[in-house]
Amino acid sequence: MIDRSNWSTGNLMWIAGLLEGEGSFIVDQERNRDPINIRLRVSCAMTDEDVIRKLANLAGFGNVTGPTYQRLSPREISTGYCLGSSKRKPRWRWVSQNQIDVYDLEIAILPYMGERRKKDILHTHELRRDFERTHPTGRNLIRVFPETGSEVSTDTESISIRL
Repeated sequence: MIDRSNWSTGNLMWIAGLLEGEGSFIVDQERNRDPINIRLRVSCAMTDEDVIRKLANLAGFGNVTGPTYQRLSPREISTGYCLGSSKRKPRWRWVSQNQIDVYDLEIAILPYMGERRKKDILHTHELRRDFERTHPTGRNLIRVFPETGSEVSTDTESISIRL
């Protein structure tokens, strides 16, 4: 259950600012389950562990993972990226797929988001409602929203809309 004790106006503005620049608001359609399921997800990843932990604390929910390391490409190493190191900086990630928590947070920070992100968040909620109306097939669910720059990518396991 979500802990809203840290949801002051100032803290919600801080969360909104961080997620505006570094966050992802995603709708996943899980095809490998019966029945088909649509899930809202919010995440944020960066190299600053303290900032990720503060986000998790202020939000009152979600999981923090890390550190993880992504290997540099041969080109990055040959051009001197990270002074010849074979690894990037450690990264930490905060993520939640709890539908109630994600929805409540998105509604709470909506007034503090920029116009593009506001539209993106509202689109994720619209997609969720569309799915619920068209279930069980979910046909005509996924749409591209060129006015906001949202992208749709598909694979055999899921359809993700990265906003």
